[in-house]
Amino acid sequence: MKQVMQEGAKKIYQKAKIQKDDIYTFCYTSGTTGTPKAALLSHGNILANIGSMRITMGFKRGDSYVSYLPIPHIYESLSYWVMITFGSKIGMYSGDVKKLKFDI
Repeated sequence: MKQVMQEGAKKIYQKAKIQKDDIYTFCYTSGTTGTPKAALLSHGNILANIGSMRITMGFKRGDSYVSYLPIPHIYESLSYWVMITFGSKIGMYSGDVKKLKFDI
């Protein structure tokens, strides 16, 4: 790890000049109401959603979250972003609903 840190210190990168309307990510819709498509999500959209979840659901630093949905699901991705933003823990569920209580 020491070597990795030393090598990383040798490289200097300019910070990206990100605007709120720049695309952060995309997610594919399931196509339940038509043809599947990619929904583009901006940095501003993600930040607004993180703030909204913090207010409406009361997420805060030190919380724990059990990851239950598939990661490509937009709600699951948003939950990850919220937990990472607040320095919270994310636990992965085993994939067996019958073991969910044990996973928690």
